[in-house]
Amino acid sequence: MYRLKRAKNWHLFLIVLGLLTIGIWSACRSDVTPVGLRGGGKPAITVSASADIIIVERGSPRLARVQAVPAHVVLAPGETIGLSAVAFDQQGRELKQATFSWQLLNSQAGAITPSGVFRAGFAQGTFNDAILVTARAPIGGGPMSVQGTANVTVAELKRQIQPTSIRLFPQTAEVEPRETLHLVALAVDANGVVISNRRFNWEILEPLAGSVSQDGRLTASENIGAFPRAIRVTLKPEKEDGATQISASLDVRITDPASVTHRVVATVLPQVISLRPQEEIRFTAMLLDRRGNRLPPVEPGWEVLDARAGVISRDGRFRAGDVPGIYPDAVRVSTGVAGMNEKASATGTVVIVGVMPPVIPKPSQLPRVVIFPDRVVLSPGESTRVSIIGLEGDVQRLSTANVRWSLSPPEVGEVSQFVNVTAHDFPGIYEGAIHAEVTIQTDNGPVTQEVSATLVIRDALASVQITPQAASLARGEKMQFQALAYDRNNVMLPDVFFKWKVADPAVGSIDANGLFMAKGLPGLYSGVVQVQAQR
Repeated sequence: MYRLKRAKNWHLFLIVLGLLTIGIWSACRSDVTPVGLRGGGKPAITVSASADIIIVERGSPRLARVQAVPAHVVLAPGETIGLSAVAFDQQGRELKQATFSWQLLNSQAGAITPSGVFRAGFAQGTFNDAILVTARAPIGGGPMSVQGTANVTVAELKRQIQPTSIRLFPQTAEVEPRETLHLVALAVDANGVVISNRRFNWEILEPLAGSVSQDGRLTASENIGAFPRAIRVTLKPEKEDGATQISASLDVRITDPASVTHRVVATVLPQVISLRPQEEIRFTAMLLDRRGNRLPPVEPGWEVLDARAGVISRDGRFRAGDVPGIYPDAVRVSTGVAGMNEKASATGTVVIVGVMPPVIPKPSQLPRVVIFPDRVVLSPGESTRVSIIGLEGDVQRLSTANVRWSLSPPEVGEVSQFVNVTAHDFPGIYEGAIHAEVTIQTDNGPVTQEVSATLVIRDALASVQITPQAASLARGEKMQFQALAYDRNNVMLPDVFFKWKVADPAVGSIDANGLFMAKGLPGLYSGVVQVQAQR
C-alpha cells in the first residue's frame, strides 16, 4: 500500500515538474509560442505583431492612399522597369514628403528591389496584386503608412508603337461669338508619348455651337452658352493600328465678350518622355491663347521637381538620371506672355528605362538557357516541376537537348526522372542548389552548358508583419490592415491563419479580415491593433 501511494506521488511530481518547465519556456518566448499539436505531431506556433492608431480631428491632413505608377506593369519575360508611386491625403492632394518601399507578393511574377526596380519573370500570364508598395509620411500626429498594389502581366510584347488615345489642346474650346479658334490634336501611345505625323477627322456634333474645318479650325456661332461634346476628333487609321477606332470629344463654350478676360494655357512637349539613363532631350514649351493660337513664351523658366529624374538647363535641355523609374510631373516650365500681365506653367513626366544591351547571336552560338523557375520555394515534403527554357536561339535544338539534373547538397532534396524537385526537411536558402548540365548538338559536336537555380525550403513560423504599422484616421473612418508571415530566413509563408483584435475596444473595432473602424477620441494609441499568426 505504501509503495503504491509513493508511486502515485512520484508520478504527480513528474507532471507538476513538466508543467513548470513548459511555463518557464513559454515565458521566455512570449512572441513565439507553441499551441498544441498540428499534422505529424509537430507543435503549432503562434507569433504576434501590433500597429499604432492615431485618431485625429476630422479634416486634419493625413496619409490616406498610395498609387503605384504604373498600376499595371506589362513587360516581356526578363525585362526590367523602375516603378514609382504617388501618395495622397484624404482630400486627394499629393504628399511630396512621402517615402516608398516595395515588396513582391507573388514570386512567379518576377523580382523587385526595395527601391522599386522590377524584373519580370519568365512565366507568362497576369498576376493580380503581385507588387506591394508601402508609403510612409510623418503627418497626422505621427509617422504613418498606407499600402497599395500593382498588377503584373508578363507577355511577349509587340514592339511597334501604336496610338491608344488622342490629346486635345485646349481641352475646352472657349470662344466669343463668331470667333475662330485653332484646335490641336495629338496621337499618343500607352505611355503618353506623342506619335507624330498622324491625320485626324474633325466633325461638329452640335451645329448650334458652330462649325469646324478638317484642319481643326472652329468657327463659333452667335449662340452664347455651353455645348458639351460638340466636336469629335477621330484618328485616321493606318495599317499597323488594327481595327480599333480612336476618338476624342471636345466641349465648346461661347462666352459673352463683356465677361471675357485674357487667358493662356502652357504645355510641356513632350508631355511624357522615355529615356535611358544619362540620355538627353530638349523640352519645349507650347503656349496657346484662348483662341488656340501659339504665342511666343517670354523667358521660360525650367526646373526639375524630382532630382532623381535628372537635371535641366535654362533652355530646356534635359539629361536623365541614373535610376530607372517613372517620375510624374518631374519637369516644370513657368513662362510669361509678351504684352500681357499673365503667367502660365505646365509639367511633364519622365520615364527612365533600364535597358539591357542587346545580345546578337552568332549563327553557331548556343541558345542561352535558364532553369525555370529560377527560385523554387517549397515546404518540407512538397514537390514542384522545373524545366529548361531558352531565352534566344534555336528552339528545335533545345527540345532535343540532353539534360542531367542534380541537387547540391544532395540531402536537401531530390530530383525525379520527371524533373520534379522534392524538398526534404532541411529548412534554408540554398543558392544554386538545383543544377543542370544541358548538352546540345552543334555542327562542331556536342556542347554543354551548366545552369543552376536557388532552392528555398521554408522553416517554422518566426515572425509576422502587420501593415500599415501606423494609421491615422478620424472617428468613423476605416482602414484595411494586412498581415504577412515569415520564417526564420525571412521567407514568406503560405497557409497561415491570422486572428485580429483591438486591445482597447474604446479605440475601435476590427473584423476577422483586418478591417478596422475608429471610434475613440483624438490621440495616439500605441500597439492597439494586434494580429496573431498561427501555423
